[in-house]
Amino acid sequence: GSVDHLVVDAAVAIGDPAERIARLREVRGAAAGANVLMTLLLAVDDAITIADALQLGASQLVVKPIAAVELVEALRDLHAGGAMVLVAPHLTGMRAAA
Repeated sequence: GSVDHLVVDAAVAIGDPAERIARLREVRGAAAGANVLMTLLLAVDDAITIADALQLGASQLVVKPIAAVELVEALRDLHAGGAMVLVAPHLTGMRAAA
């Protein structure tokens, strides 16, 4: 089958923060060019800040840690046309899907 969603953990990008952002921006550009949704997983203590990650233009940003059930709900919500761009239940108390 075809790929319709890419889930990327920001931790896999190597280099200093600027290099990591550039690499993730390349991945996002390739996904957008192929009309593929992209969810970026990010840890609060990552070298890339939440503000930087939001500027990458990913379809969705999920801040870890997140329970598997909440991650699946967030992905489903995005595919259902939901507007949940930032999912960070441990920071905000927000649930992935209403």
